[in-house]
Amino acid sequence: MKKVFKISFIIFLCILFVFLIIFSLILNSAIKSANAVNFDKDLLISATSKISVYDINKNLVESSLGNKIVNFEALPEYVKNAFISIEDKTFYTHKGINYKRIFKSMLTNIKSGYFKEGGSTISQQLIKNTHLNSEKTFDRKIKEIVLTKKLEKNFSKDDILEIYLNIIYFGNNCYGLENASYSYFNKPSCDLTLNEACCLAGLIKAPTKYSPIINYENSKERKDLVLKQMFKDGHITKEEFNKNYNTDIELNLNKNMVKNVYINSVITEAEKKLNLTEKEMKMLGVKIYTYLEPTIQEGLIDVVNNEKFYHKNKFGNIANSCAVVIDNTTGGINAFYGKCDYDLYSLTRQPGSSIKPILV
Repeated sequence: MKKVFKISFIIFLCILFVFLIIFSLILNSAIKSANAVNFDKDLLISATSKISVYDINKNLVESSLGNKIVNFEALPEYVKNAFISIEDKTFYTHKGINYKRIFKSMLTNIKSGYFKEGGSTISQQLIKNTHLNSEKTFDRKIKEIVLTKKLEKNFSKDDILEIYLNIIYFGNNCYGLENASYSYFNKPSCDLTLNEACCLAGLIKAPTKYSPIINYENSKERKDLVLKQMFKDGHITKEEFNKNYNTDIELNLNKNMVKNVYINSVITEAEKKLNLTEKEMKMLGVKIYTYLEPTIQEGLIDVVNNEKFYHKNKFGNIANSCAVVIDNTTGGINAFYGKCDYDLYSLTRQPGSSIKPILV
């Protein structure tokens, strides 16, 4: 038995040694690839620049991308802490990477058998949203880590948090805290209550799943989880926790802000027409004039958001939706809206019955 054990142990060490060599080669290759990716400050600075979009009457559309920027200095501490507690507890103490959290997420992923958690800090999320794609690969993760280190050397923690709050996606076609605050509660982010701040902070993990419009109960539970974390981290008092825990989320939807799906499509089309990236257009302060009819758009939004037209199937899923109103005389799109987990502008599908008149 001793001999068998000795041989088995030697074989194990050989396999481990080979594994470590292969892993080190892959890691070295990934780091070289990551170092080849340039850290671009402009990609971060452009988050606070503007593109102006105008409707058919040449009035500025309120939801123009980049028009609503967080007033970080006026932002209450509890709003900032809501995001820190639920997304990155050690944000102000780590140097971009929380290795303990990454290791913990790796164990969770191994136990679950699939990529369940990423262990990303706020700094890593910012890099992923500005410099990289969303593919879940080892190579991309290494690039993310290398670029995050560069980010932390070039920007202060407050700068990183401010830019992050200006670009993160909140569902309902809203990018940035200020747009989300106006969209869901019709007020600037500096006026958000603790309850409202926790609702928005809870949204960003899964904007559709935790949407207070589509999945209210999920959103309420998630909001309460953020409150628990804030109390646990010492950011709010017991009295503040008790006052807000298990309370309703009182939405005040701003119809002007839910035009964003139209605006996103306009930006995408402009990129192709002008042969410019969104970043370049923001830096240039481009103005775009459209065929948007505000009254028709608002009517379309009311129809698409009307819950009586939707039902959950046996799996608890709700269908996506999309609608377009076109002026036959000009060919201009007067209204465009939908609720979807995908980019509606680039979404393609079978024509269905709409092709019948052409075939006949």
